[in-house]
Amino acid sequence: MSESFLQIRNQATVQDGDIAPIGIDDKSAAYAQLAQQLKAEVDEITRQVKTQNNMESAYDSVGSGYKNTSRFQS
Repeated sequence: MSESFLQIRNQATVQDGDIAPIGIDDKSAAYAQLAQQLKAEVDEITRQVKTQNNMESAYDSVGSGYKNTSRFQS
């Protein structure tokens, strides 16, 4: 992943012959694609963490209607 960041960061468009400026805006598509990929990864990790937290919090909190009743009549 870090290598893809490095490659995108160091990407430059040059033209031999007639001097053309190095492109800056040509990276916008690559950055947009990388941003979408990172957002999808963060969303997946977030979903997994929330699922794990929900499962762990439900462990001791599953109740029953008979929780406060006794076998013995008072």
